[in-house]
Amino acid sequence: MRNPDSLNVGEPGCKENSEHQHPNRLSLDRASDLDHDRAWWRAEARRIGSDWPSVVALLLAMVAPLAAAMGVSAACDICGTHTCINPSFCDHCRKADARLRAETRKRPGPIPHDWDQISVQASWHALNDERQRSTPQSTIEAIMHCVRTRGAKVLHEPANLERLSRCDDAALAQIDARVARLKESGQCQ
Repeated sequence: MRNPDSLNVGEPGCKENSEHQHPNRLSLDRASDLDHDRAWWRAEARRIGSDWPSVVALLLAMVAPLAAAMGVSAACDICGTHTCINPSFCDHCRKADARLRAETRKRPGPIPHDWDQISVQASWHALNDERQRSTPQSTIEAIMHCVRTRGAKVLHEPANLERLSRCDDAALAQIDARVARLKESGQCQ
């Protein structure tokens, strides 16, 4: 074996030879070529469907029919089990989620159109306006608890008047209907 110090300038392996750099150090031109090559291969893989998202989608498309043929069901999106523990509860949850999504779509967004021109205080009031939110079910239940325990006369008490003032139209309609049912059944005077 030859001594590396005895190599002539210009010979491969010579320290002074500028063409033979350390293998982990790339020239800037070569690095930019590699970046270009990576970008090209990434786009090509996406185009022909061999990138990771395409491969995973293909795998899922193949597994789903096999699982259905074998009688294996997908996990329930509500309770998370493979065979739903309580299908009627999960159906009610799905319907409630759908109603909430529909209400959210109908409701105007809380951000004012001129948000970049109004003061911080005005923005805070616009974002925290109670009229943009539906009445919490706990407020309705608090009123109904009072009505069930002490009768319809409690609707004129200051605490319940304040609760009723915070209710939106849908909550007031729900309270009216529930109080009417209580009166019909004789559970409320």
